This record gives sequence, C-alpha cells and structure tokens, in this order.
Amino acid sequence: MKNFLLALLLALPVCGHATTAAAQFVEVPLSGAEQKRLGAILGFLKAFYAARGDTPAWADPKDVQTALTVIAEAEADGLDPEDFAFTKLQAMAQQGHSRELDIQLTANIALLGYVLRNGKTDPNDLLLSGFWERVSKSDPAFDLNYAIEGGILREVIGRLRPQFAYYGQLQRALTDLNAVSARGGWPQVSEGPTLRLGDRGPRVAEVIQRLASGGYMATIAMVGADPGDVFDEGVQQAVRDFQIAHGEDPDGIVGSKTIAAMNVSVLDRIDQLRVNLERARWIGELRDERHIIVNIAGYYAAVIEDGRPVWTTRVIVGDEYTRTPVFLDEIEYLEFNPTWTAPRSIIQNELAPKIIADPRYLERNDYYLAEANGRRVSPSSVDFSTLTPRNFPYWVVQEPGDKNALGRVKFVFPNAHSVYMHDTPSRQLFDKTKRTFSHGCIRTENPLELAELLLSDQGWDAARIQSVLASGQRTRVPLETSVPVAILYWTADPTPSGVRFYPDIYGRDAAVLEALNTPLQLSDR
Repeated sequence: MKNFLLALLLALPVCGHATTAAAQFVEVPLSGAEQKRLGAILGFLKAFYAARGDTPAWADPKDVQTALTVIAEAEADGLDPEDFAFTKLQAMAQQGHSRELDIQLTANIALLGYVLRNGKTDPNDLLLSGFWERVSKSDPAFDLNYAIEGGILREVIGRLRPQFAYYGQLQRALTDLNAVSARGGWPQVSEGPTLRLGDRGPRVAEVIQRLASGGYMATIAMVGADPGDVFDEGVQQAVRDFQIAHGEDPDGIVGSKTIAAMNVSVLDRIDQLRVNLERARWIGELRDERHIIVNIAGYYAAVIEDGRPVWTTRVIVGDEYTRTPVFLDEIEYLEFNPTWTAPRSIIQNELAPKIIADPRYLERNDYYLAEANGRRVSPSSVDFSTLTPRNFPYWVVQEPGDKNALGRVKFVFPNAHSVYMHDTPSRQLFDKTKRTFSHGCIRTENPLELAELLLSDQGWDAARIQSVLASGQRTRVPLETSVPVAILYWTADPTPSGVRFYPDIYGRDAAVLEALNTPLQLSDR
C-alpha cells in the first residue's frame, strides 16, 4: 500500500478528535505537556510506519482486539480509556479494517504508552520540577512492531508502566476500592458528640459498621452479622488502626476529625489513588540500587533496597509558607558537626530583630556575625542602633554543637532549592502528628542511624561516627557512591496492612485531579 503513511498523516486526526492535518497540529497553542506528547507521537508515527515499509499494522482483527483490550485496561491505572478514543475505535473496528482505523489505533496506542511512561500531565505544568529526564532505552517504533508481530502487545505496554513496587500496590488498592464502590461504598457516621471507650448507642453502631466495611474489624464484616453498639476495647483498637491509616493521632477516640475521615466517600479515595498513580508515572522508575524516599505528606523517610524499605524514620518538613519541594537528586556527602548559615529570609524575619534588640542573643545561641567573604565580625564593633532587619548587612552563622539548627549531621544533595536532610535539636516535634515546622529542609529523627547505614560500606561504624562527633570539628565525608534520593509528595501510600491516606497538607491533589479529569485533546481546538 504505497504512500500509506503519507496519506494517513495528512488526512487523519490523532485521538479521535476533529480532523486537522497532522502538520497543522504543531501550530495550535498547546500546554507544555501536550507539545511534548504530540511531538513524540507524530515522530513515532513516522518512524513506526517507515519501519513497516508504509504498510498497515492492524489488518488482523485479533491484533485490533488485543489493542482495544490494552486501552480498556488503562482503567487499572486510574486513567480514562476514552482519552485514547476507546469507544470510537470500537465502532471503527466493527466496520472492518481501514486506513483511518490503522492510524488512529497506532496513534492511541502510542499515546497510551507515552502516558504510562511519562504521565498524562506534566509536573512542570503543575509548578513542580527536578524530575529525572527519562530517555528511551530502545526504539519505540521497533518495540511496537515487534510487539504486534510477536503477539506480545500487552507485555510490551505493561513494561512502560512505572517499574517499582509502589505503582503495582496502588493499582491493586484501586481495584479493591472500585469493588467497594460497586457494592455501594462505605456507610456514613452521623455527626454528634465525641465517642470513646464505654459509650454505646446507634452512632457507635455506625462507627462499627464503617470500621467493618473498611476491613478494620474483619471478624464482624459478614453478611447478616449484628455489629453491636458498644464501644469496647476491640472497637477502640480498630479506631486507632483507622486513625493511623488516615494520618491522624491514634488516640482511639472518635471526634469530629475522625468522623470526617470516615465520611470521605470511596469515590474521593479512588480519586486520591488516581492522583498518586499519576505522581508515580512522573517518576517512572526508581534506581535499582539503594535509594532514599522522603514522603513529604507522610512525614517519613525510608531507605529502599531491592524494592523494600530496610530502614524508616519520622521527618519534619516545610510549613505552608516554606514548603518542601518535590524533586529527585543524589546524596553526595555527609557533614558532621555542621555550621549553619541562616538564609537571608530567616535573618531578616527572625534573627535580626532579636539580635538588634539584644546582641547577647548571638552568644547565648552559639551564633556569630560574618561578612560576605566569611570574615567574622565582633558584635562589639557594630552599632546595632543604626540597623534594621531590612538593612542588616551581616550573615548569621551558628557554630557546631547541641544548639545548632542542623544538629550533629546533615546529608547534602546539592540542588537549586538549597534543601537537604539533617538532624535537629528540637526532638520533641517528632511526637507531633502534623510535622510541618521546617523552612523547607527535612529534619530527620534518627540521622545517626542513617549516617551509619550510608557509610557502612566505607568502613564506618557507630563508634567511628561518635568519635568524629566528640571532636566537635566540622567534618565532610564524601560518599564513594552517591545515593539517589527522591523527595516525593504521596498522599496515598500502600503498606502491608493496607493503604494509608495522608492529609493533603499542601493542597496539591486538586490540581492533579483536575488535570487527570481533563480529556486529552491534541487536535480539537
């Protein structure tokens, strides 16, 4: 079929939308994500059909049906098959093979593959940045042709999904919640006074029914079973388990906050899983070797080896005004007994007013003043009465020690955000349920354990670390092999006991969900 590719590219739309010439698509105003997606697909189509000698790819009805099945299965990824023209392609397939069906099926399979590998949305369009650029390790046009000819389309498309455990676990959780939704969802709990151990009545029965429907009281989650209406110790433990799974203080008491979490609909939780599946697609893959994940919304960090956490710790992250950014990087070195040079914003807003009011504040907190070249400035040589927080000319540096804001060690992955992981003297804050107290960096509860873990391959143990700390000397220790670190924002997190849903502390889920729910339209303007 001579000039098959040329005819199709000039005459047919991508994704089943209004017809425009392919050459005109690139002239339409598109978002950053759409531009990258469209350019990738048009280039793919040319390479794909060129590799076939410009002959049709989907002449066998069985191949067409397999492709339609692959598109339908996008629901398991939290995606809408209609973004890939599923209904339109079904109707076209019923009419038999045509050039239009061939190009549209190829384009939408390519689009699905692109979305599974890169995400439907672009994190940069959502004011996020710093993700690893993912370069294809093979020729996509060859891969699809090989998949069609070899009858392994599902397998090849499946390999484009994120290749780390989190994604598959979220998919299974999504399947489970879709089943709950099909059964009518969860029962609601009526508003009212706080419920606690020893209470009884209709609202306690509602709480028990809600816990049973969510798998927190499996022994009574049977058809026809009377859940009872007594808030006993079993109910209290189930409430605690529910609270842990929803990022709350596990006090075993059902107050307004816990009731609100219980009354979140299953459809809303499904959307939360869809949002986090999309976030996982942005990452695509995590390194096979040891790496560190920091979940901002979950307030924890974990060292991952062979796809499993081998060490975890609680963390403190940025507050509403100094949010911890999302990005991927690599830890290059550790620094024991670090000094801390306060950022200009902290100097102006927090430290300068205190220093001007009482210069002795410097000595009491182990600070010293420094000029831009690092030279120390004696406080006695400064006329503080002439200074204001806005014209304060000095840097404020904190000496190593127990008062140092960075504690005894920091983990450095040089980045444009000036963010790193570190120790902290404010140990009491780790007992808080909501831990948004930092200026953007990640305060780590058990940093010396992490230091020993990262340095063990270089001959370091706890005794050697303690010896360096006891010296009081600032000591930088480069890692012989840098360790990837992923600073992520996951509001849904699979665990062996079930999915944990965390509060959306930075209010980021809504924008991702809106973008996910917006139909893909690469040619219809």
